[in-house]
Amino acid sequence: MKNSYRLYRRKGIYYVHDAETGKQQSLKTRDRKEAERLAMAKNEARENRLLNYKIAEAHLAAQDPAMMKRTWQDVIDYWLSRTGEVGESTLNRAKVAFKSKPFDAIRHKRIIETVAADFLRVLNAGSCSTNLWLRILHETALRMDWLLRRVLAKAAWPPIKYGVTNAITWDQHQQIMTKERNEERRRYYDTLWHTGGAPVDIANLMRQPNAIDLILQPIIADMADVVMLDSRAGTSDEMLDWLRSIGIENIPKELACKVTIVATVTATMDTVEQLKRWGDELKSTVRWLVVSNTVSGPTDIYDTSKLRKTIMEEYHGKEIILPKLPEFLMQALDKASLTIHAASESDKMDFFSRSLCVGIIKPAMEQIALVQEVILP
Repeated sequence: MKNSYRLYRRKGIYYVHDAETGKQQSLKTRDRKEAERLAMAKNEARENRLLNYKIAEAHLAAQDPAMMKRTWQDVIDYWLSRTGEVGESTLNRAKVAFKSKPFDAIRHKRIIETVAADFLRVLNAGSCSTNLWLRILHETALRMDWLLRRVLAKAAWPPIKYGVTNAITWDQHQQIMTKERNEERRRYYDTLWHTGGAPVDIANLMRQPNAIDLILQPIIADMADVVMLDSRAGTSDEMLDWLRSIGIENIPKELACKVTIVATVTATMDTVEQLKRWGDELKSTVRWLVVSNTVSGPTDIYDTSKLRKTIMEEYHGKEIILPKLPEFLMQALDKASLTIHAASESDKMDFFSRSLCVGIIKPAMEQIALVQEVILP
């Protein structure tokens, strides 16, 4: 086998020239015999490495012939083919990430030839997203036994550092709301906008151990006559689980209080289905007040359903109807982040809009007065 390292001397110092890389390295000696031994050691190490590599390739090829040719692009293609296992939105994000320039450094590199320096080159050229998706590729290759050992040890991965994010603008919020058709998710996004919370922060509020139990503290400590909880933003199932866990049927007797469920129905089916889930679970153990919100159209689905008959007759529920607001008034209220009552007295609204709000408040208050028996203690 031809030697990889060639010995030569310059100004009395011996060097070796690497025929593979073209690089020169000083042996830091003037003694020829010592230099020959060092060059021979380097050549033997290179030969043994190549020999061991060839032996390993032969064993791997016998076990999995494709392993010798498989590249990181094959891992990418496999991951993107997991339709049904992975959400569509996640797959779309992955496609964009894997097409980015940093992944070009390993895209067509054979997996078995990949070393830590290759990954570090990708990470240095990329962003936080690159770090995340490269980790996913790495773990996928390990899980599929396409990679025999880790390219980077867990401790060697640079930490994922998210940059400072900016809140979305009102126009961006409106674009999201326009595209979203699911009513419950729309209410969730609306909550995020009005609270200024990030999705992860808001979602974690209800996941703190026993945090929801704090709802009852004002009643137990006799600090309040009425406690109101808004359980929108996709937390209805968690709230139902909690009511079941505390024994909702025993609350009136044990705490000398009454529980009223105020449910909103709109023109969409999902609000009716959500109300049915709650009705089937709680039945007549609570008081019911159904608010028909006609803002997006008539609530015919609920009005003509058996569910309405059950709530009104069997559960002795009450209901009120919110009138449909003009589109321009809804936009003005959302943009100013005002309720109708606050808008009726606010300088942020023009005279015509304030007058409309005043005209809406009076009949609404009359309806509320008729159902106060299920709202007040």
